[in-house]
Amino acid sequence: MDGIMDPQNVGSIIRTAHYLGVDGITLPMRDSPPLGGTVSKASAGALELMRNVFHVRNAAKFLHDCQANGWEIAAGGKRPLPDLVEDAPRPIRSKAAKGLVRKTGPIGGRPTVLILGNEHKGLRPSLLPLIDRYLWIPYGGPILPMALRSDTTPSVAGAENGDRAAANLAQEEDPIESLNVNVATGILVSHLLAAMEGKPSIVLDS
Repeated sequence: MDGIMDPQNVGSIIRTAHYLGVDGITLPMRDSPPLGGTVSKASAGALELMRNVFHVRNAAKFLHDCQANGWEIAAGGKRPLPDLVEDAPRPIRSKAAKGLVRKTGPIGGRPTVLILGNEHKGLRPSLLPLIDRYLWIPYGGPILPMALRSDTTPSVAGAENGDRAAANLAQEEDPIESLNVNVATGILVSHLLAAMEGKPSIVLDS
């Protein structure tokens, strides 16, 4: 977790991670809530059950060390980075993200670190060059009529024309602009672990 400040969110993420079988969790020494009663209560006791919950002083160094030891670095966001979307309607804003490595092959065979960014600001731009894979959950809701939107940016215009990539980039204009970070964590972790272990993320009884 990188910069997730709400103790309720942190506790809920720990609960989700414990349930799904995540091996460990790291938080920055700064920009994270204390692991006290509020976090413990929100985790429903999972904080006490998970032994590998650590604080790190330098997130970039931690990720460098993980990569040096063969770990893959993935990051989750609430919308696609523009340079990862074909024919993106607007240029990428962060220079750091231009160094992002694009990988489209299957996940598996290597231990993986999943970075979760701040609830509002998302991932820190300084961490983007360290990422091997960028993961996001596509928006599947209805595209709002133009009359309900506050502007006519190219991304919104593209969404009006049925462009799903543009719709994802235009999510900030949607009243429900993203999933709660804990909900997104559950979806991403479930699919990541299923891909790594070669198992279905959901089991359906016939």
